[in-house]
Amino acid sequence: MFLKFGDRIKSDIIAYLQSITKLPWKYKFPYYSITKNTFSDLFDEESSEIIMESIRKEMLGRIDFDVHGNIEEILDEIQRRGLATYLETLSGHEHVLFLWNDKDLRNKIMKKFFVQPDVPQCLISSERIKLPAVENVLYSDLLSNKDVATQQELQMISQIHQKNQTMLATRLAGIDCTQWFKHGLSQEFLALEKQIDSYFEKENISCICGYDINEIPDDEILKTLLKRHNYVMLDSPHSLFRRQV
Repeated sequence: MFLKFGDRIKSDIIAYLQSITKLPWKYKFPYYSITKNTFSDLFDEESSEIIMESIRKEMLGRIDFDVHGNIEEILDEIQRRGLATYLETLSGHEHVLFLWNDKDLRNKIMKKFFVQPDVPQCLISSERIKLPAVENVLYSDLLSNKDVATQQELQMISQIHQKNQTMLATRLAGIDCTQWFKHGLSQEFLALEKQIDSYFEKENISCICGYDINEIPDDEILKTLLKRHNYVMLDSPHSLFRRQV
C-alpha cells in the first residue's frame, strides 16, 4: 500500500488518518504490532514466538480461515468481512474516500457496495464494468468536454438520485477519480468534491470516490481529499476510518 510514497510516507498517512478520524470498529493492526513488540521485549525470542502462535491458534478458532494464515492475514480477513458488512448496510449520507492499490481487491470491494437492486445505482469507470442493476458511465464520455465536465457530473448525480422512489439510499461510485487529474482538472474536481460532500449531507446518497493511490499527484492533494470525505477506506489492509467532525 502507498507504494509511490514509500514506507515512511505510508506511516505518516496512517498516522494522519488516525489523528483526524474515529474508527467504526477496532483497527487491529497497530495494536497487533504493539502486542508483538511487547512480548519480544519481555521474553526471549522462542517464548515470544510460542505466545504469538498461541494467539494465532485462538484466533483461528473464532473464524473459518486457512489454518496456515499468519496473524496479519487473519486480522485482515476479519476486517475484510467487517468492511463487507458495512458496505452492504450503508444507510445514506456517506461520502467515502477509497484509496486503493490493487485492482482485483478494488473490484471485489466495489461488488460488496452495489447490492441494492431496488434503488438507482451508478458506477463511473475507465472501462465497461457490468454489475447487476448498476448503470455504468465511462470517464471518457464524462470528460469529453472538459469545460463542462464537473457540471455534467453534478447534474448526472442529481438526475440519478431523482429516480429513487424508495426510502433506501441511492448508491454512486467513481472507481478511479484520478482520471480527472490526468485530464488537467485537479482543482476543478477538488472543488466538485467539496460541493458534492455538502450535497450528500442533505441527500440520502451513499457514494464511494475511488482513487489509485499510486496516481495521486502529491501529498497536498491527498490531504485535501482526506478533508473532503467523512470516511476513508483502504484495500490493504482492509480498513475504514471515520473523520471526526
